[in-house]
Amino acid sequence: MRELIRWYRESPPRLRVVFHTAPGEIVAAGKAVRRASETLLPPNRRRILVVCFGNVCRSPVAARLLQARLDETKWEVVSGGTNASVGKPASRIMRTAAAEYGIDLSAHRAARVTADDIRDAELVITMSQLQTDRLLNLEPGSKRRIRLLGAFNPQANTWGLPADPRKSAASEEEIPDPNGEDLAFHRECCERLDTSVGQLARWIVRREASRRMPPQRRPLSAPAL
Repeated sequence: MRELIRWYRESPPRLRVVFHTAPGEIVAAGKAVRRASETLLPPNRRRILVVCFGNVCRSPVAARLLQARLDETKWEVVSGGTNASVGKPASRIMRTAAAEYGIDLSAHRAARVTADDIRDAELVITMSQLQTDRLLNLEPGSKRRIRLLGAFNPQANTWGLPADPRKSAASEEEIPDPNGEDLAFHRECCERLDTSVGQLARWIVRREASRRMPPQRRPLSAPAL
């Protein structure tokens, strides 16, 4: 017994503990390092994944806007990019534009979407049809869970910009990529994101309310005389 106590004091077992924090933040105890968005959610909390191209402009802003409108005890909103450079910070101009909406993106780091991310999400929100197609290539069975954010607030693309780099101009249901554009466009993009997210949040709340409603029973037919 003394030998066992001496061994424990000299070489205590290492515990692996991962804490759940903000989306994309990495925290660890001992040598454990794991993305917080990869941890298991509490049983009463579900995940929404917001996706854009590089995860440095549109999706992190939209994710924060959506999280602010939903019950945090029921929903976790995370973001990612189909072509993200992992670890890249949010763009400088978008940080400025987002700050006007009370969003601090200084700690944000880009993450690339994986098939597991799609499977773990109850709802997936994209900025373009191309991003939707790429997610379907990763997880073919996810079509019914994917929605275009811009479809909740269709707008004509007066800027003529694409929703993905080097692609054709965005449709009215897609949200153009602001990366590389000036502050005025980033502000307009944030306004579109905010309005679209507001409509999306209302749709989510209505959908949840309808699911909780008990099925209506048909009235019993009067007995034949």
